[in-house]
Amino acid sequence: MNQITDAVKHIIIINAIIFIGVYASAAMGSEGVSEYLSSLLAMYFPLSESFRPFQLLTHMFMHADVSHLFFNMLGLYFLGPMVERYLGLKKFLILYFASGVLALILHQAYNYYEYYSILNAIGIDQVNMVAQEGADVLRNNQNYRNEQLASLNYVFNIPMVGASGALFGVVAAFGALFPNARLMLLFPPIPIKGKYLAIVALAGGVLMDFDGNVAHLAHLGGAIAGFAFIYYWKRGLVK
Repeated sequence: MNQITDAVKHIIIINAIIFIGVYASAAMGSEGVSEYLSSLLAMYFPLSESFRPFQLLTHMFMHADVSHLFFNMLGLYFLGPMVERYLGLKKFLILYFASGVLALILHQAYNYYEYYSILNAIGIDQVNMVAQEGADVLRNNQNYRNEQLASLNYVFNIPMVGASGALFGVVAAFGALFPNARLMLLFPPIPIKGKYLAIVALAGGVLMDFDGNVAHLAHLGGAIAGFAFIYYWKRGLVK
């Protein structure tokens, strides 16, 4: 039986408390409170008026829905304890949060690329229009008909949420530390070695549903960070 470790336990508890606090407000009729907390804690594009520096951290504890929270925490529950026991509490927390931050950086770097590409094709007045009213457009389940304005609206007003980047760091670390450990998948229920689990998870996280509203580059960034930390720690290059 996989015995949960301290860091993993507290990360899961904090994620659950924040999720319940944010979405219970909406369920009890306080949708304004729920929307405020969601926009306050999620990670917005740094040029957006909704951006706050603390979102660099708080976005890792926000999730879009129950399934998003459940599968992230399920992965952390099964893989995190072995990684934490191997690394120790301090290094595990460094790996987890550094993976989440690098995931964020890679995702926002792509957003900046899109932003400047679009900026070369439209006027600054249109940029200001999207920045000011785009969130209300999306809130009404609509978007601009102009493809460039629609893409710009996603950059400005679709925030990044979730622990996926940090989790992919843990997954990559698990594959690097325990490449031959045999695990039983839940879906489908077949055995798989740790190194292949990491490869399959990364491939799925980066390649599947690429047209959907998923931060695929964040998954890649988290995995790179997780693998890099293990690579340098095992060689004694980073203490």
